[in-house]
Amino acid sequence: MSQYEYQTEYALPSELIDKGSSQQLKLVSSQSKEETPSYFIGKLLFPVQTAKCLRALSNLVGSRFYIPPAMLERILREADPVVTTSHSMIRFEGFSSCCSSYARLDINEAGFDAEKLVPGTTNVDFQSTMRAALAKVRVNDAMELSISQDEIKVVADKDSVIERKVKLPLRWIKGFSELQAQQLSAKQYFQLNRVETIRFLRQVPRTKSREFTWVSQQGKSIRFSPKPSSKSFKLKGLERLRLIEELAPYCETLTVYADDKSSLSCWVLKLGPLTYTLVLSAEPWRGFSGEGNLLKDLAIGKQDNIVTKVISALKWQHMIKSEELAKQLDETPQATANALALIASRGLVGFDVVNQCFFHRVLPFEKELVEKMHPRLQSAKKLVEKQAVTISEEQGESRKQVSSTVKSGDVNHQVIIDGETERCTCPWYAKHQGNRGPCKHVLATYLMLEKK
Repeated sequence: MSQYEYQTEYALPSELIDKGSSQQLKLVSSQSKEETPSYFIGKLLFPVQTAKCLRALSNLVGSRFYIPPAMLERILREADPVVTTSHSMIRFEGFSSCCSSYARLDINEAGFDAEKLVPGTTNVDFQSTMRAALAKVRVNDAMELSISQDEIKVVADKDSVIERKVKLPLRWIKGFSELQAQQLSAKQYFQLNRVETIRFLRQVPRTKSREFTWVSQQGKSIRFSPKPSSKSFKLKGLERLRLIEELAPYCETLTVYADDKSSLSCWVLKLGPLTYTLVLSAEPWRGFSGEGNLLKDLAIGKQDNIVTKVISALKWQHMIKSEELAKQLDETPQATANALALIASRGLVGFDVVNQCFFHRVLPFEKELVEKMHPRLQSAKKLVEKQAVTISEEQGESRKQVSSTVKSGDVNHQVIIDGETERCTCPWYAKHQGNRGPCKHVLATYLMLEKK
């Protein structure tokens, strides 16, 4: 591998930098201002596997498993993978049009030969010409890739395709923010080898499943059942797993992670130096953009000092362990983890479920935009502004308990917060039991506690 050309200073949107910080972060490039900053130029050493993975990701971002009644046809056509280069990794990320499925392709340094590698992030539109070129890649073909701020160019055999930068879809912004929070609780369930993976994916139904199915491992196979069993998780929309069927013959292993509470599942294929991760929401109609796991962090995340310190420590690392970063910054692991979760909502870090760590990348959106996209948080702020929250506190046996009365319209709702447990008497809590984030009354209580 040729010697990399590294960038020594890093770009962050100015609105994400603390105005009071003395450290100025700017984009520095070896090109002149008239030239487009180039992030990667080099060869892909596993052309067939890479082409198959990129086609799978392109198929995902072009798919929709649920059509919200109010969604416009224009939004359904948006299919724009996000591409990040770091010191030793290239990542492609994308959501399905309904935001119920997410995929990421990680290519480590054993998968490419770089003439130039500079950290950066962009997003482009994979159109039919790109997919057609990727479909024709064969084992002995040479495959070259160049990534710049404004475009991606793929040269495979005699085909050369250029895709231009496009605007990041609004639903993706919410999806990227929420997805990181949900993956934090995912744990490994089981693992299959190549033969077992091929056999398993052949039994995945091609038609839409309307009922929850329980997924478990029996011997060397994954089984579907209408009833729960030991070490099983539930999933609706099994047909979404067809998105990785084409990759099975090239994989070494399929490892499955899941979160019992949210029923999120992560299906990770290892293909040599390539890792392809498919993340599915519990149900096709439950897009990641509609979950509310970040609302609490957004409501109480006012740790400006530690957030600024963590942001200043971001240098396009492909692995960020909260415990190690806490020692580096002389902060507690929990405070650092909370800060990373909040920073994830701003698009500055993603989460790698395999290595249980964050990675740095910069998505083009602002903190204020993220907050405005959450109607529950906006409703909670209005309740606080109307002075509709009355708080009383008492000490429990081991943790502080907080209770409040929140007047919403003509109804008074009772909120109880006991450590990490939250309860409310409203219909939202009765329906979801906290599985889709806190209700507006709980959020209003947290906002009032922040003001005290």
